Amino acid sequence: MVKTDISVDNSYVFTNPLKAQSDGKDKIRITIFILNGQGLGVLGKNVTMNTNENLKFDVIQQSTDSTGKVLFDVSSTVPGEYYLDVSIDQVKLPQKARLTFYQ
Repeated sequence: MVKTDISVDNSYVFTNPLKAQSDGKDKIRITIFILNGQGLGVLGKNVTMNTNENLKFDVIQQSTDSTGKVLFDVSSTVPGEYYLDVSIDQVKLPQKARLTFYQ
């Protein structure tokens, strides 16, 4: 039997690209993998992030698929470096999403 409890230490947050122009058009994709203690994806978990008024979120896939993956695209018109908390079932991941928008 596969254990479906999430493991915050096995879960990962990736941003690509690391920097984008703050023109409101360039986007940074945030890819999050929610994994269990065995390193397998956990299906059907809703992932949330804290918001920021300077960021525009496009939810591509908010609920985890069979690999544990969710996707968000983020754009901004305000240059800066942003750190976003990622949570699953009100549990924060130790890793944050780091986004940099430049002029």
